[in-house]
Amino acid sequence: MCRRNRWDLKLDLSEHPVAEALRQLLDALGPALVAALGRGAQLFELGALVADAGAPRQPVHPDTPYSRSISVATCMIALQDVDLSMGPTHFLPRTHTERERSASWGRDPTDDDEIAAALESSSTRIPLLRCGDALLFDARTLHCGGAHVGKRDARRILFYASFRASWAAGDWRGAGFEQPGTLLDRLRGRYHLSRSGVLVAAAPPLRKRVASLLSATVACAFGVGVGAPRRGREHASAWACCLLPLWRWLVLAARRALLLAPLSRRLSRRPDAHYSLLERRRGLEVRVPTRRGGAAARFERIGIRDGLLTEQLCGEVVERASAAGVPWRTDRHELAATTDLELDSVEGLDAGREACAGRACGGEDGPNGGWLERLEAALDASGGIETILQDISSLYAVAREYLVLREIFLVRYSALAGHQRALPSHRDSNWFSFVVALNSTASFEGGGTCLRDAPPICVPAGCCLTFVGAQRHAAAAVTGGTRFVLAGFVDLRAPLRTRALCTRQMHAIDPRFVCSSCRAFRRPYLRANVRFLERCAGGGRRGRALLELIASRRLATAADLDLTPIEEACRRHLAGEGTALDPLMSKFVARVLERG
Repeated sequence: MCRRNRWDLKLDLSEHPVAEALRQLLDALGPALVAALGRGAQLFELGALVADAGAPRQPVHPDTPYSRSISVATCMIALQDVDLSMGPTHFLPRTHTERERSASWGRDPTDDDEIAAALESSSTRIPLLRCGDALLFDARTLHCGGAHVGKRDARRILFYASFRASWAAGDWRGAGFEQPGTLLDRLRGRYHLSRSGVLVAAAPPLRKRVASLLSATVACAFGVGVGAPRRGREHASAWACCLLPLWRWLVLAARRALLLAPLSRRLSRRPDAHYSLLERRRGLEVRVPTRRGGAAARFERIGIRDGLLTEQLCGEVVERASAAGVPWRTDRHELAATTDLELDSVEGLDAGREACAGRACGGEDGPNGGWLERLEAALDASGGIETILQDISSLYAVAREYLVLREIFLVRYSALAGHQRALPSHRDSNWFSFVVALNSTASFEGGGTCLRDAPPICVPAGCCLTFVGAQRHAAAAVTGGTRFVLAGFVDLRAPLRTRALCTRQMHAIDPRFVCSSCRAFRRPYLRANVRFLERCAGGGRRGRALLELIASRRLATAADLDLTPIEEACRRHLAGEGTALDPLMSKFVARVLERG
C-alpha cells in the first residue's frame, strides 16, 4: 500500500549476508519468538523495506486478520539511524484486540486529514531506531509507515523477518489478506523455529516422502539402482506417479467398505464438524470456520445460543403447528419463498389467527389466545428477542442501537408430498438472520442450515443459530418427517461510516455482497422495536408521552432510520385522525399505547 517511493524486496536466504543477519537476529530474539508463537513457528516473511524521500504516509493497517491469540510476530532491524523526517513506523498500542481494532480501523484509511487527526489525538508510539536496533511487534497491531519528508539521499532501509505460529499454517484467503507474506515462493513452508529458537529446515511434505518411497520401491522392483542410467530412473519415477492415484483410490474404497461414509454424513450435521469453538460467552457459543482457524473475519462467525426457548414451549408450538387448518402462506418472500406464518402481522393473519385458535386449538383458548399469541408472549416475557439482538451485537462487534428487528416468522419444511422440503441457496436482503430450532433432530431426517459451502448444521430444539444472512445460505432438504424453525431478520441501521466499514469487510469475504442503503423502519410495531424507541426516549417516555415526543420530532436515535412515517402517524393520531391511518401505523400506535 502506498507504493510510491516505497518498495518491498524479497531476500534470498541462500545469500551469506542475509543468512548471517537472520542468525544474529535469532540469537537475540529466537527464545522470545518461541515463547510468543510456540515451537514450530514457520518463517513467514524475509525482506527489506526501502523508503525514499517523497514516500507518502501509509494507511493505518494490521498485517494479519484478527485472531484471539498472536499468530504472527514481526522483527524489524534498522540498517541506518532513523530520524522523524525519514517516516518511521507509527504504532497504535493495544489495537491487537478486536474491540480496539474495530474502533480504530473504522475510519476511512484513504482520508488523509482524518487519519492524520486520529494519529495526533491517539497515543501513538514512534520508535526512532538507531543502526542495528531491533523492533519486535505483534502483527495484529495497527500501524503505518510515516511520510518521508527528509533529504533526497536519506533512504530508510529496514531488514525484517516474520514468523507465523504453527496453528495458523492455513492461508487467510477470503479474510481480506490475499497471499500474505513477503517471502520467496521456494522458501515458503521450508523453515521453522526449533525449541531453542534456531532456524531449522522443515521435513519434506508427506506427499513427497510417499512419492520418494514409491519411487525407490519401483526402482528396486525394476532393478534400477542409484548408479543406473538416467532413463531407468525416469521410468521408476513415472511408475511412482502412476501408483499415487491408485493408492488414494484404495484408501477411499476401504473407507466405503468400512461404512465410514454414513458416519461422516451424520457427524457433518454437528456444528463442531465444520465450525470450531472460538469462545463461550454466558450460554453463547462463538464458532469460526475450521478451515480458517482463529484468523476468520468477524462476519464469518456463527453463534449458537443454548436454551433460548424451553422444551415445553417448543413442544407446544410443534403440536399446534402440526394440526390441520393452520393458515400457512407461501407468498410473503419473492426471491426465496418459504412456507411460513408471521408471528406479528398486520394484514392477512388476524383472521387466520382466529381460525387457528378456533380450529387447531379446539376453541378452548378463545379468539385472542391462540398458540401464536402464546409464542409471542413467551418471547416477549423471557426477553428472547432482546437476547438474540444482544448476541448479534456481541458476536459481530456492532452497537446494539444499530440493530432493528425486521420480522420473525414460523417456517415448516416437510417430506410429505406437495410440501416444501428445502430452500435453495440465496441471500437475505437484511444483514443478520437467526434460526431457532423447535423440534429435535430425531423427529426428522435431513434438513439443516447450509452456510456458504459447509454441509448443513442442525442445532437442538430451543437453541438459536445466528449468522450473517447477507451471505449465501440454504436450507437442506428434509427427507423424512417435518422440521419446524422460528426464523427472523435483523437490519443494520448504522451511520454511513460504520456501514461503509462493515461493507468493506464483507466484500473481503464475499465479493458479491450487496449492502442495502434503505433507511426504512419496516415494522415499528414489533414489541422489540417499540422498546427500542422507548430506550431512545430515555426510558421514561411511554404510551401517549412517547407518541408526543415522536410527533414533535425530538426523538433522537443513533440508528440511521427514516422516522418520517411514524412521526406523521403520531401527529395524525394526536390530532384525532387516527381512523385514517393505514393498518401498519394503526398497529404501531396501538402497540405504543398498550405499553403505556
